[in-house]
Amino acid sequence: MTTTIAVISEKYCPEGGGAEIVTHSIVRWLLKRGYRVSIITGTPLNHEIKVELDERASSSRDSGYEYKHFKELRCTRKLYHWIFSPLLLSNNESFTRIIHESDIIYMPGILYSLLPFVRRKARAGAKIVIHLHNFQPITYSQFYIEVNSREQLLLADMKLLNNEFGRISLLISCLIPFITSTLSRILTNYADRIICPTESFKELIEKFVPSLRGKTAVAYNPLPLDEVKDIAPFQKERIIAYLGGDRFIKGYPLAKLVATKISNEIEDSRIYMVGFSRKPKYPISNNKIIFLERIKREEVFKLLERARVLLFPSIIAEPSPISILEAALLGAIPIAFATPTIQELLSGTDATSFLCPPYNMNCIHYKTKNILMMDPEEFAHISLRIRNQLLKKFGDNANLLVKLERAIVL
Repeated sequence: MTTTIAVISEKYCPEGGGAEIVTHSIVRWLLKRGYRVSIITGTPLNHEIKVELDERASSSRDSGYEYKHFKELRCTRKLYHWIFSPLLLSNNESFTRIIHESDIIYMPGILYSLLPFVRRKARAGAKIVIHLHNFQPITYSQFYIEVNSREQLLLADMKLLNNEFGRISLLISCLIPFITSTLSRILTNYADRIICPTESFKELIEKFVPSLRGKTAVAYNPLPLDEVKDIAPFQKERIIAYLGGDRFIKGYPLAKLVATKISNEIEDSRIYMVGFSRKPKYPISNNKIIFLERIKREEVFKLLERARVLLFPSIIAEPSPISILEAALLGAIPIAFATPTIQELLSGTDATSFLCPPYNMNCIHYKTKNILMMDPEEFAHISLRIRNQLLKKFGDNANLLVKLERAIVL
């Protein structure tokens, strides 16, 4: 009998970011392996995505998919999303049917307030799996800055709330993060399995939510190996790529400073600042710094093929920063802070020598400049060596996806 899997994800490709890309890769793999998959999402079905899903579903006699778009899953403010989306979905017969008919409910999103309803409506013996792509179980903001106490996490969440809702009372900005983070820790216990993308991420989750110990499993996210298999020769221009837009948590202020310094110091350098919703008000005295809006993934790959450096000065801990690995596989050396997850992903490769102590701008500037000033042969040797080391470390995508499949199904 064919196993049926319901995938509940607020967004689905081509919307979203790295989490949605990983989810789509997993869905395609499950279809190829003969599972029946119901995709429950707030994203309307995209034609190109439909073609990909149809192709994968046709590769196995037993597999098939159902794509259900629920507008109840679309909400811009997380607090409203947590409160109202479950209430609306619990009265939706189509949603209830899918949950009841599924053997496994796989949730790569953050709508944990839906978990009690899912558990109640799921058939006996059905398995609930949460795949973590952020720090939602411990913070309202989903982001984690290296701290030693829950109080410091709450302060970060208070700042996010004020940005989301405008100026609100101190009492409310204290209560909401406390209540939601407490609820998150309680609600995640409804799951039978928690998938973490790295070992260091798993340790951090278990530190703040000890009740999840015994339920967690580590499975690395799949890599874009098909897209980066045939890459251009490693004769790179003196280009820096920064992909974080104007987001403070992605290190935009630091990236601006480094870009300005490098543009003044290296004559033929160019810095591409990517990911803006609108052109920033940033005065520059030369044309070496180029600002771009959000671009398609294929265009990001083309930029990384030309770049020597991926500037990644994120001030938060990233659960599994896929762009770091994408850049390294395309021959762009990532310059980033040495957070535990980044160190784990790059361990055993020469890329670790280009990591910097957290928040050390001078180190970021020095190592970026050093790479740009290398002669082409030296750079090509180092970047190709890093790429080969990563390929050896992670193997092919089939191995990574098999481990993810086992974490979901077994």
